[in-house]
Amino acid sequence: MKKDDSAVLVVTTDTVRGSLVHAVLKKSGFGVHWSRNFLQGVADVQKRTPRVAIFDAKGYTAGTIGLVEKFHHDFFGNALVVLADKTMIPPIEALGMINAVCLAEPFDPELIVDTVREYFSRKPAAWPKSYNPTPVVSILDDLTETMKDFLKLG
Repeated sequence: MKKDDSAVLVVTTDTVRGSLVHAVLKKSGFGVHWSRNFLQGVADVQKRTPRVAIFDAKGYTAGTIGLVEKFHHDFFGNALVVLADKTMIPPIEALGMINAVCLAEPFDPELIVDTVREYFSRKPAAWPKSYNPTPVVSILDDLTETMKDFLKLG
């Protein structure tokens, strides 16, 4: 697993928000990689392991809390910034995620930059020996089984 201490990973399906966050962070001197969906984001976390990931929960509805929890698990030891609607923040915060922060709407690019800057000013977390992220293939298998059950394809 490659450790990329200079990068920020942005995970969002929203083209406008993704472009804006990418541009503002790049202008502020951060290396930025943009993943345009959740599965790509999980794969990029495992491939790149950036110091900070920004997960934009906009556009996700059912299961968003589970996605945030899964993403945090696979990103263990690094900073996670979750952009979410105000109503989603209490259940996300109730997960008790370490080294994670939720930023509520309205969308504020400068607050995002300040938050990322704060995380980069800290010493990077060490990876625990027992850390074992869930492979993307496993996630796809789980999704396939869920869809089969849902569609009753057996």
